[in-house]
Amino acid sequence: FIDTVKVDLGEGLFDYEGVFIRAPKIIGLGEGVRPLAWHGDDVVMAEQGNILAASFHPELTEDTRIHEYFVRKTTR
Repeated sequence: FIDTVKVDLGEGLFDYEGVFIRAPKIIGLGEGVRPLAWHGDDVVMAEQGNILAASFHPELTEDTRIHEYFVRKTTR
């Protein structure tokens, strides 16, 4: 299914088109894990260090903001 996801990459919350395809659900966050995106009350993207985990597929949209964020994180 496709639905709006709320994303915060550190510069404020924005809407993002979330494409969900049989993805695992994030049911908890360990120490040092920061939530980055929500679908309703569910966390659907999180990060720890240079690792991102998502329950949706940002590569299936034309919006490159999440990819740009990841590139910036990994090239510091």
